[in-house]
Amino acid sequence: MSDHRKQDSTENNLSDDELKRLIDIIPKCFPEEQILDTNLSVTFNVRPNKNSFWSKVVCAKLTWRDEALVKKYPSSLFIKIPTVSQNVRNVGILGGKDDDDVLFDLTKHEILWYKKYNNEIIANFPTPTFFAAEDITYSGSGIIVIEDLTEKAFSMDYIPGFQLEQVEQLMEALAGFHYHFITMTDKSWIEEFDRTAAIDEETQMLQFNCAKKFETLDPALLGKVEALRDIFSVEKAKRAHYSYTDLGKF
Repeated sequence: MSDHRKQDSTENNLSDDELKRLIDIIPKCFPEEQILDTNLSVTFNVRPNKNSFWSKVVCAKLTWRDEALVKKYPSSLFIKIPTVSQNVRNVGILGGKDDDDVLFDLTKHEILWYKKYNNEIIANFPTPTFFAAEDITYSGSGIIVIEDLTEKAFSMDYIPGFQLEQVEQLMEALAGFHYHFITMTDKSWIEEFDRTAAIDEETQMLQFNCAKKFETLDPALLGKVEALRDIFSVEKAKRAHYSYTDLGKF
């Protein structure tokens, strides 16, 4: 397997170390095959990072040299390299939290999700096929390789908000997701994905202030979000996490 890309590390390019790690992880995506230069070549293309916060997004173009492999395997893969992007630094949403610590925690949970639940069938909540991930040993490690869905989806960059049908689809997806995990007999995910330590006053106020902006969009909403201020407290947020244990008892 070969690739010829060697560039300086920026948000839109690959460093030599990143390139080596990408080349190393591709064979792990197809463990049943012996991946060699004679049967596969790969081209890595870094996607523009204007919408990314915690990853550098790379598309791997796979050129299989055996017709049987062409029919058996995908022609492209979607890859995420954990990164603290300039967007994170610009927004400054972390307060006193260390960027690298947050990145490590987010990556750890994302890899755990794909490894444990990628084969789950969740109503109205399709997920891309998981191929491989690096061991996460430090902040910035934990490259994730998943199915490339760019031919099946499109960017919402230039659409000013969702249409009603899109909002309904989103709500159906979230409902399917919550119902699936609330009704699972195995509740180990409650502890495995416990994010209550990340809940603080600053984050809750950020969410409240964002929600309060809806009051400026429709006179009928004036004062209604403000009336829910207490719901955004740290105590209520933590109680919401643990409420899953009770919801699953019906």
